Amino acid sequence: MQTRRILCLRQPTIFSQPTVWEFHARYAVQRNGGEVRHPAGSWLVELDPVETWHEQKKEYRYRTPSGEVVALESPLEQHRYTEVTDPQVVTALNAYRSLETILADDFGMSLQQTCRELPPFALIQCPLCSGTSFTTLDLASAWCDRCNANFQVRSTAGDPGFVVDVTWAHYNPLVARYVVPRTEKLLSTLVLKDSRDPRDMSREHCCDECLSGPIQLTGGHSGLRPGLHRCQIGTLYDWRCIYGQVPALEELRDSWEWEIDGQGWPASATLRTLPLAYSERRALELAESILHKEHPGVAGEIKDILRVRTQPPSVFEAVLPDICNLQEGEHYLLHHWLTMRSGNPPDSFETALPVWYVVTPVIEDGYLSGWTVVRKDICPWCGEAVLPEDVAANQQGRNRWDIPHGNCREIWEKTGWRLPDSVQEISSTTTR
Repeated sequence: MQTRRILCLRQPTIFSQPTVWEFHARYAVQRNGGEVRHPAGSWLVELDPVETWHEQKKEYRYRTPSGEVVALESPLEQHRYTEVTDPQVVTALNAYRSLETILADDFGMSLQQTCRELPPFALIQCPLCSGTSFTTLDLASAWCDRCNANFQVRSTAGDPGFVVDVTWAHYNPLVARYVVPRTEKLLSTLVLKDSRDPRDMSREHCCDECLSGPIQLTGGHSGLRPGLHRCQIGTLYDWRCIYGQVPALEELRDSWEWEIDGQGWPASATLRTLPLAYSERRALELAESILHKEHPGVAGEIKDILRVRTQPPSVFEAVLPDICNLQEGEHYLLHHWLTMRSGNPPDSFETALPVWYVVTPVIEDGYLSGWTVVRKDICPWCGEAVLPEDVAANQQGRNRWDIPHGNCREIWEKTGWRLPDSVQEISSTTTR
């Protein structure tokens, strides 16, 4: 360990915060704070001078006992300090290591932050379980301590801020409010950009409502954790939807199998695909044609194989229903998918929407043994509950925005979704 000089100020001295550059896709930002005044008697650890980018000037840096780094444009003049030689003081102040130094020395890694002023895991909460405690695994990934959802951070398209993606291939469904198939083909994303630090409770940029009363704080109903300063939040794209592709059964990472509403789950939340090459499809079509008369059963099997979709349907912005609408102990379970064709041939493609059930867990001997379906009234398009009177609402001569779920009805028709006819369609589940 390099032993650095310890200096004690003889007189008050004004320093500046060191220059820091942040590089983004479309620009670079130079961040340097204001002046920092240290009184006489302050101790400083003398650091190596740093050449600042762009100006190509040397910045002479010093570290305080609290770990703060300050800078001067020229070395501290000798008459402004005395050198501390007490061996215990020298040893103690030299023992300090910054996070960057610890990562480099102990883990062989450097720390790169997407946005220094907006640390994602100090601001977000888990979309699956609303957890606010996270763990990193060898600094390579971050995981929710409560439900084990997996998070990855990336840069925006060029704006200051961050993007966080969450997947759930290894999550615990019992503690999650959304019970979904364990797959890496689906994910949710949160974006926060053009924002000040929401942990800052100063009122410099507050709205009138905040200035005239208590500081306006987040309540935890968005992807950001509760207790943050709302006036400091910039552009937020919340993770209120999932997207990706419908998984196939063989792609799931699951050790559970339950019967829910008469179907095996999570198999019911998958769709089969069979990506055949053109030559393979042509050979099967020819075989079906030849066997059609003499072996109709075999020909029928071949025809069924040819009917299997060649690629999985795409999931675009499938809405996550609001957990505020759940009662204590209830969860949303993605039971199956509704599919429809989008666009016109030959450029049409298949898309899918999730069918959500409200369920409660069945616990036997302390273990999750199944789910009881409470209701199946969640609209697959908007994620809100649909009442029988909403469906029966008179549409004649009214604008669709004046009708309950007016913007959803076209999707209901395309996908064939409907409310259950009676409460008898709500059933319990058991393991298989």
